[in-house]
Amino acid sequence: MILFYVAILVTIIVRMIISSTSFRDKEITIVRLMKKILCHIKSDWNKLANKPELIILKTNAIRTRLCTIIITIAFYLYIIFLTLPSIICILLYNFDATNETVLILPIYLNNFLKDQMNYYFTFLFECVFIIIITTIGITHYSMFVLIVQHACALFNIVASKIENGFKSNFSHPNNRNKFAQEYEWLVDIIEFYDNAIDFVDLMKLYNKIIYPFEVFFSLLFIIINYFYFFQLLSFTINTTEVLQKFNYIIGSMFVIYVYCYLGQKLIDYHNEIFMKLCQIPFYSFSLKTQKMLPFMIMKSLMPCNLSIKGVIVLSNLHFVTLMRISFSYAMIVYNSL
Repeated sequence: MILFYVAILVTIIVRMIISSTSFRDKEITIVRLMKKILCHIKSDWNKLANKPELIILKTNAIRTRLCTIIITIAFYLYIIFLTLPSIICILLYNFDATNETVLILPIYLNNFLKDQMNYYFTFLFECVFIIIITTIGITHYSMFVLIVQHACALFNIVASKIENGFKSNFSHPNNRNKFAQEYEWLVDIIEFYDNAIDFVDLMKLYNKIIYPFEVFFSLLFIIINYFYFFQLLSFTINTTEVLQKFNYIIGSMFVIYVYCYLGQKLIDYHNEIFMKLCQIPFYSFSLKTQKMLPFMIMKSLMPCNLSIKGVIVLSNLHFVTLMRISFSYAMIVYNSL
């Protein structure tokens, strides 16, 4: 019964949000931001054409495509596993191949099983609702993986430029040419770093709009996870329900963790730039370059992450916080039943 009330609550909230004018404004803003993000990605590919750094972008693009394929397959496989028992039960019931008179739904609701017509209507509604929500989730999740992977690739390119620069040390017999090479190297790093930060700023604007929805659904999914986990520990459900609930727990927790892991990955790649700058042998460069490098180090010390006003940061620590908060809510709901 709790899933029934949760489904009604989510439907009402989504309906209220969709019908509001502010949501429509946000929807237009999200579309514009997505266009800017995609144009920024296309511009980065054009700038790095025929350059060695393009290999880094291609490597991350291959990973992103693989992740998107895995996400799509995993989500739709879960839909199949969720609806398959109901479909088999319907076929057996219509062909009189079973003695059972009770039909089951993908999301278990007792109140709708008294009338057969109500059952088919509810079954169709649940299937459509699950497919729509899953498709929206795949689209958003794939988009998030794409932009985070691209941002990580940009920071990786900056770190690679820094490392290749101080390793070569611009050894040239003519000091004037050496200074020119150092200046070109620094300007290239600064421009590419600023370009990466601009892309992360677009990500933050995009994440700022959708973050409340992410937190709401994450807490909802984790609360359901704990509720299912308590049911598994009670040993009061059959084998089919055990497998179904166990698959849901593993799948949803993996999706939420990967989401937080990507935020942590962005932080780690940005911190790598600071580490590379600290490894530069300052005294092997010209005096002018030595004066400019501290400013680069100070700039790399500024935090770069996906956060809401710098308070809630998407990271591994945020995942632990979500688990702790949702556990408290789950205990309240479970003890009240």
